[in-house]
Amino acid sequence: MPPPRADMIRHDLSRPRKEPSMTKRMSRALILPVVVLAGAGLAACSTNEKPATSVATAPAVVTTAQQVPEAGLNGGGSADAGSSAGAGESSSTSTSTSASATLKKVDGSNAGTATFTEKDGVVVIDVKATGLPAGFHGLHIHSVGKCEASSTAATGGPAGAFLSSGGDFQVSGHTGHPASGDLVSIYVNSNGTGETVTTTNAFKVSELTSGVGTSIVIHADADNFGNVPASEYSNITPGQSVPDMNTLDTGDAGARIACGVIKAG
Repeated sequence: MPPPRADMIRHDLSRPRKEPSMTKRMSRALILPVVVLAGAGLAACSTNEKPATSVATAPAVVTTAQQVPEAGLNGGGSADAGSSAGAGESSSTSTSTSASATLKKVDGSNAGTATFTEKDGVVVIDVKATGLPAGFHGLHIHSVGKCEASSTAATGGPAGAFLSSGGDFQVSGHTGHPASGDLVSIYVNSNGTGETVTTTNAFKVSELTSGVGTSIVIHADADNFGNVPASEYSNITPGQSVPDMNTLDTGDAGARIACGVIKAG
């Protein structure tokens, strides 16, 4: 191959060489990272989502004390309205009512305590006994707020222990058995102490402290709650109801050995 002619070399050398402009060099340098970033952005979105165009904000923290109001979720309420709604719900919670009694024996010595706490229509009764004979003992609410050691019943008759406390308590309009004041028995241990916790909706605490008041009485014997079969009765008078009124009224629980006037608070 013949060598290039000198005049051709001179012609090529004499033609000025064009350098790419600074702008084009910068454009080329930016093309690659822009493409990479665009690809990453597209990969972060699902096929049905569009990239967000606004700056994201952290969600508000909601605790049990700050429930989001339903109206607020639907766009129709404010945070202040939600706070007011929460306050209204708290203020509608039920309140409790209470009463208590200090039990005394016939000789005036301490026989224990009783508390009455009402909530949502149910009365919780907690009786703690001390210094009493061991075994089961009948436990009743009586119809008069008196506990006189030696007294007579309102219906008359000889004096006896705590007879002024009246018969079993009945709420207004109730006359059947069991009486409103009939409670479960209390069991006393060999050391003379015992405790019974029971519930009832047969009366309200306010009914125990209104009018002439009421009292709580512990009896000498167990309460059979009138559950005595006819075969256990002897010398039944023809036409006499079985169980008899004494059994229905007292459960054959015997004498009254402790009594306490029920007071509010």
